[in-house]
Amino acid sequence: MRRSMASAPLAVLAALAISACGSSHHASGPTRAQYISSADAICSNAQGQVTPLLHKLETGATSLSANSRQLAATAEKLHTLAAGYLARLSALPRPSADKTELAGIVTLTDEVVNTIGQGASALAAGNTVAALATLASAESAASTADKALHAYGLTSCAAVFDVS
Repeated sequence: MRRSMASAPLAVLAALAISACGSSHHASGPTRAQYISSADAICSNAQGQVTPLLHKLETGATSLSANSRQLAATAEKLHTLAAGYLARLSALPRPSADKTELAGIVTLTDEVVNTIGQGASALAAGNTVAALATLASAESAASTADKALHAYGLTSCAAVFDVS
């Protein structure tokens, strides 16, 4: 359960980086290297803010005395932070030659972001067991997104999956 709990929230950060790819439509866009540089810079900054929240969730999930409301507040803060970074990343223009590849990554990472939101809602309702199961269900998608991020070259964004 610990790996599952950590994987799903970690995927949020990568999801933010990639979800940004679907919103900007310039004639040719930046080069792939320019896009990677810009997105990875944002991910590096976000990772520093997200990591403590992930550790709080992980610790709370493994503690028998964890209060679901405290976990909910942490999960919601993570979700809110993720939404803020998504807004910043959404402003980035994307390489036009990579639209199809990035759209596939968006699909994978959006699933993970939505799961984090569902997990936060379940925690807020006091349903810790359902929340943990929901967050754990994102592990497969997080793993697939991690591979896609690495394949694209977004190493700093992919690094959020490596936080333990």
